[in-house]
Parts: sequence; C-alpha cells; structure tokens
Amino acid sequence: MAFSSSADLAAALADMRLLGEAVDVVSGVTTVSGIHIQVTDDMRANDVTLEHVRHLVLIKAGAISPAIGAAITVGGVGYKVREIRPWEDDGAMSALVVV
Repeated sequence: MAFSSSADLAAALADMRLLGEAVDVVSGVTTVSGIHIQVTDDMRANDVTLEHVRHLVLIKAGAISPAIGAAITVGGVGYKVREIRPWEDDGAMSALVVV
C-alpha cells in the first residue's frame, strides 16, 4: 500500500486504531501507532512439518529508531528488535522484525 503523503499514512493508522487493528508500539519513552503482523511459514523436511512464526511491526518510517537488540513493547507485549527494513517501495513505512 503506497501513501502519497505523511498525512495519508497518519490518517490510515488513526483509522486502523479505531478499528482495533493498530497497536501502541513503545520504544524508550516514545509511543507510536503500528500494525503487528504474524506471518506463519511452514517448513517441511523428511515428512515433518514445522511452523515458523515471524512477527513484523509496521510503523511510520523514522517514527522510532530502536537499535538492533533493543527492547520494545507492541500492544503490551515485550519483544526484542532483530531487524529494521523498509516496507514496500515508497519508504513511508518501516518493518521491525521482532522476537
């Protein structure tokens, strides 16, 4: 989803918060709105299927900039930041990979 302006992104996150789809993301003393996504991958080897769950947190790019390994809280649950990368091509959002 591309956003034409920062205001569009802020409005979209505000709407998602009203729908219960956005959560508080707390890094240090800063709280921003974000979207918590759980992605489940199935890995199969030797007739055994394993599920691997990854947690991504989408936030406005630059809204917070936790260090790799930093503790953050997402929707009241504690996580550690494993990676930060751009989300989509427009650069409006960043994806925090958390564990």
